[in-house]
Amino acid sequence: LNDIYIGEGKKEDLKDDDVGLVKLYAGLQARRLKNPTFHRILLFDRKKFILFLPKGGDFVSATECGWNTPGSKQLMQNFFDVPSPLVKALKASCDALSVTPCTPQVNSPCILGAGGSGVVFRATPIVSDQTSTTAAMQTKALKVVVGDYGAILRLDRKWEAIKMARDHSDRVVSVGDKFISYEFAAYLINEVGNAVGTSSEEQKKDLFVALHDLHIHGVSHGDVRFFNAISFSGRILWIDFEGLFFFDKITWRIADDFSQLFKSLFAQEPTEAQIMVYKQCVEAKQISAETWESLGVL
Repeated sequence: LNDIYIGEGKKEDLKDDDVGLVKLYAGLQARRLKNPTFHRILLFDRKKFILFLPKGGDFVSATECGWNTPGSKQLMQNFFDVPSPLVKALKASCDALSVTPCTPQVNSPCILGAGGSGVVFRATPIVSDQTSTTAAMQTKALKVVVGDYGAILRLDRKWEAIKMARDHSDRVVSVGDKFISYEFAAYLINEVGNAVGTSSEEQKKDLFVALHDLHIHGVSHGDVRFFNAISFSGRILWIDFEGLFFFDKITWRIADDFSQLFKSLFAQEPTEAQIMVYKQCVEAKQISAETWESLGVL
C-alpha cells in the first residue's frame, strides 16, 4: 500500500540535512496534500536506522538506533506493527460499503491509483443474495482518503459533484454509496476503467469530445486534466471533479476547462483564437471535422 516510505542512505553516513529534508518533505505531504501516500518513514545507512511516525498530521522523529544496539530488533518490529491508518480506513470502508478488496492478479492490480486525493482500490461487492443481478456483482473502484477533516470534506464534495454531473451527462462515472467518518472517507465508483491514452490524435480528440459533451449539457469539471478521465467500454468518462459549476451562473468555466485540458495534453496554453473556436463549438453543440485544426488538436 506504499504505507511505509523506505529510504537508503548514501555510501557515507546519513547527515542531519538528509533527515531534515525527509521530515520537511513528509510534513509538506501531510499539510499540503492532506493525505500522504505514506504514513511512516524508515531511513537507514550502514550504521543506524531512523524511524518516523505520524503525529497530528505531521511526522516526528521517533527513534534513531544503531543496528547492533541492544533492543534494535524489537524496536524495528514495533515500528512495523504500528496499525496503518490507510489499512484501518480500508477495512472500515469495506465493512461499511459491503465490498472486499480484490486479490492482485496478472494485469489486474488491487490498487488502481494513488495520489494526493486518495488511494483507489479494486473491490468486489459482498453479495449474500443468490438472486442478485450481474451488475450488482461487478468489480467496482473504492476511493479512500485518510487525512484531516478538510480532506474528508473535499472527498464528500467530489462525490456530490460527480453524482450531480452524472444526472446531466453520461460522460461521467456513476458513483455508489459513500462512507464518511472524522478520520477518513470513501466512496464507490461503479465503472472500473483504464488510463486514457494520449499518444495519438484520435485519443486527444476523444478527450475533447468528452469535455464538449459536459459543456453542452451545462456542466463544468473544474480540474480537467487527462488523468482525471478513464476509458471504459471504449468511451471516455470523467472522474474526480474539483467542483460542479453550472453555466447559468459561471460561463467563464468553459474556457477554463478547455485551457486546463489543452495544457495537460500539449504543455502550453491555448491561444485566444483557439478558446474562441471552442466556445463556438459549445454554442453550436458540435465539433465539426474541419474545426479540429483550428482548435490546435491536429
